[in-house]
Amino acid sequence: MQINLQIADHFDLLANGKVLAVGLFPDRVVVMQVPAEAPEPSAELPYATDLGLLLTLSDAPAAPLEGEVRILSPGDGRAVGVLPFGGLNISGGQSANILSKLRPLMVPQAGVFTVEAQVGDETARASFEVRIIRLPSSVPSSVQSQPASGTGSAAPAKPRRARRVKAPSPG
Repeated sequence: MQINLQIADHFDLLANGKVLAVGLFPDRVVVMQVPAEAPEPSAELPYATDLGLLLTLSDAPAAPLEGEVRILSPGDGRAVGVLPFGGLNISGGQSANILSKLRPLMVPQAGVFTVEAQVGDETARASFEVRIIRLPSSVPSSVQSQPASGTGSAAPAKPRRARRVKAPSPG
């Protein structure tokens, strides 16, 4: 059995059987942007993100299929998500799509996450990477409210012109 993994912000199955992906990560690299002040993620205090998984199983055995999808964290290989599925009826040699929502996926550290799909007695594996980028420190609000340097104070508002009243037309 083969597994093909796609990751996006959201997947939806359309009425015609096609799969709609929103925010696809074609290289299977998820970049999380966090404030510079945020503590490092850990098993006790992980970061969280919402992701959608599309698993395409090909060359799966014939019969109603049941199993589960496990998401294993980098480093210790602990399961950070387990998604059971059942009732997949496919013919031998055909493929099946499994759409899963990881809401939320707990991220105890950056690195390569492993996705294991266990179907009956078979297990297939794929992976994706989570990178963490720290954003520059935000500018304090007291600095943002100051006037631009060199002006001393905020520019005065323009005076409003008096409105002219239109004289009635003779007639």
